[in-house]
Amino acid sequence: MYLSLTYQTVLLLLMLLLTTFLYLLVYTFWTRAKKKYWSRYKVKFRAMFMPLILDYIETANRQSDADDVIKKLTRRNEDIVLFLEILDEITEILNGDDRKKLNWLIKHALFDRFYRKKLYSNSVNAQLLACVYYSKSGYLNRKMTVRLISLISSRNTKVAYASAKVLQNSTNEYIRLNTLKSFFKRPDASSMMIGELLHLFHQNADKIYQMSGILLKQLLLQKDIPKDRKQLVIDYIAYHNLYEYSLFLRNYLQTVLYRFENKSLIVSLINALGELRVKEAGTLIRSYSTIQNAEIRICCVEALNQLGGSDNLSFITGMLLDIEFDVRKRIIQTLVQDPDNGHLLLEKFMLTYLKFVSKVWTSELPPNDMLVFINKLRSITTGIRITSANKALHFNPVQK
Repeated sequence: MYLSLTYQTVLLLLMLLLTTFLYLLVYTFWTRAKKKYWSRYKVKFRAMFMPLILDYIETANRQSDADDVIKKLTRRNEDIVLFLEILDEITEILNGDDRKKLNWLIKHALFDRFYRKKLYSNSVNAQLLACVYYSKSGYLNRKMTVRLISLISSRNTKVAYASAKVLQNSTNEYIRLNTLKSFFKRPDASSMMIGELLHLFHQNADKIYQMSGILLKQLLLQKDIPKDRKQLVIDYIAYHNLYEYSLFLRNYLQTVLYRFENKSLIVSLINALGELRVKEAGTLIRSYSTIQNAEIRICCVEALNQLGGSDNLSFITGMLLDIEFDVRKRIIQTLVQDPDNGHLLLEKFMLTYLKFVSKVWTSELPPNDMLVFINKLRSITTGIRITSANKALHFNPVQK
């Protein structure tokens, strides 16, 4: 009886394993066949509609001409998605009147109805597809705007990001700003996403461009925006050389009190002022170089070097004797690479202090504190020589 029960159990397990194996085998062949089918279908679809669309662009004269092309398209989801993929591909190579004709197709009522349903769907993939379509078409009405604003608080970061991108097409600058603020406050938002939204927010021309400039400054001044997000705004301004923000950034730096939690924000502001060559900020940056923080001092050195001028470069040189090693090293590297007179200032520094050291050694035995000072001078001059020699070797390699 016991053996019979064991035999039945083993047999049952074998049958279960065999059934699972057959199911997986059939499923694998079915998915491969399905993939091959859709690959072939996509090729046939493109072969049919690509010439049709190109011919439409050549011959179309009015918006109703788009209906003749749309009539040949079935209402299947797959066909609509494939058709729009072709339109998106062609969009990249067209402009002027041809682009306008293509927009008649993209904004056709068929696609609007199709993707509006997807926008109100609970499916994440459907919402993403709808957002991609409306970001391309640029079409927005009040009801859709309300729906997109609600999606910014979605648990899915991709959906929130996609809806925020669509809302940057709005002609209402405050909707665009509030969209940006809402996304800035999301802890799961990446710096790349925020950078793309900033670009969309700021890229529009004429009236909206001028208004976005004002609103972009408001982002930096509002207290409820996290500091790391403000850094991204500052980095964006510096990276795109938006010189119209120069004096605003200088004045903004004056309002930021030095605290540990503000350190990264201060560093970003100083770096931006250096990259934008805001000469009016020289005095302010020199005052920040006295803060006992190596990171801030190093960024001050680099910014002052970018600003240039005898006052800033002489100030950097004067920092060599009363500064920590990491900052001294960066000062020497910065001045050696300076294309103007940075290396001349270092040479003057060396000659002046080497004469001082020679005088000390020829006099009576110096006290211990003077020996410490002399050793520091030797370390600095050695660093200057090594860095200068490495630069000369780099630009004048030995010919073999």
